[in-house]
Amino acid sequence: MARRVQRNDGLRDVLIAEWDRSMLRWRIPGRVCEHEEALKAGKPVVLASSALLRAFLHAGLPYRSYAFGGREWGKTFVLDEHDQLREWVPE
Repeated sequence: MARRVQRNDGLRDVLIAEWDRSMLRWRIPGRVCEHEEALKAGKPVVLASSALLRAFLHAGLPYRSYAFGGREWGKTFVLDEHDQLREWVPE
């Protein structure tokens, strides 16, 4: 079950930019990453709060709620195909 957190116009673009930036050093030529493919294809992806924190920090966006001790810290989220960020809540 997912609970909507907030509207996130451009969040997928921020996450893709952070992914590409972080993979400049670590990318293995010829190796396909399913997470990267899903993210770039606009498919739903599962994200940890730490991934959101990193992306927000590098993009200069507000990040405090995702930082250690913040209200969203330690949670898991789903970015759906409509680019809506939802908290993933186990049933």
